[in-house]
Amino acid sequence: MIYGIDDDKHVPGRIDDGAAPDITKEWIEQVIDSKIQPRIEGLVIHPIQLAKGFGFVIDIPQLLREHPIKLRINATTGARTFSQS
Repeated sequence: MIYGIDDDKHVPGRIDDGAAPDITKEWIEQVIDSKIQPRIEGLVIHPIQLAKGFGFVIDIPQLLREHPIKLRINATTGARTFSQS
């Protein structure tokens, strides 16, 4: 998953300027760990420099069983939605 790319109905668009300054690798880890159970083992977050900030590549390993999560982050507006099915 890439945080820092605009999308239109889940189709990637252009790379934006980057996440808001308060969005950090640690913040993303904390939100994911606090909102998604069971914990996703092997999750890796890679910060990448963009025009005016950072984007993040979130590497989610293939799971051995279905993980009931829905995750949506809009880097442009900052809207963040985590939920479990």
